[in-house]
Amino acid sequence: ISAIICAFADFSLAGEGCSMEQMRDIRGTRSTKSNPQKRRQRGNVYAETALVVIPFFALLLGILDFGMAIFVRTTIQNAVAAGVRYAVTYQNMTGYGMDDSIRLTTQANAMGFLGATSAPNPAITVNYYNPISGLGTPLSGGANQPLNVVEVSATYQWNWLSNLSGVIGSPRSSTPLSIVVYSSDRLGTLPPGQSPPAR
Repeated sequence: ISAIICAFADFSLAGEGCSMEQMRDIRGTRSTKSNPQKRRQRGNVYAETALVVIPFFALLLGILDFGMAIFVRTTIQNAVAAGVRYAVTYQNMTGYGMDDSIRLTTQANAMGFLGATSAPNPAITVNYYNPISGLGTPLSGGANQPLNVVEVSATYQWNWLSNLSGVIGSPRSSTPLSIVVYSSDRLGTLPPGQSPPAR
């Protein structure tokens, strides 16, 4: 029986009698021997993991970064559109002129990207144009007259979350993305005897 057990343990011992103590010694010796091939495989796994994980996280951060920039731009675009819709109604808030009321309305719809609604944001521009004389030069003074075109624009500086832009061998760019959005519409008419509010 001991010969059969030893034969399973090592074919070189087939036909030779050995005790259970010898079998344990044989197995213990085998388990403690280092395997260079397994060590090389473990090293290859670490290298392959590094080669995969680094580009993966760079791609993931890039997607998040550009996705947030697109989200911010879309939000501000909807906000200035809301400001224009408010402008064509000739409304104004208590204590503010028409232009500042438009700015505050735009800020209220910008999810905080254009500042709090406690004060008008000067980064929001309100211009009026005469469609007959041309849309190239904004009008000054009391230009919020019926049938003129009102344009609301906003500028926002988006600071990149993951500064991955640039080229190999040169510093990455830290220049923020300048987001500029516009929206415009034509002012409607007023009831007879009613004048536009002060700008």
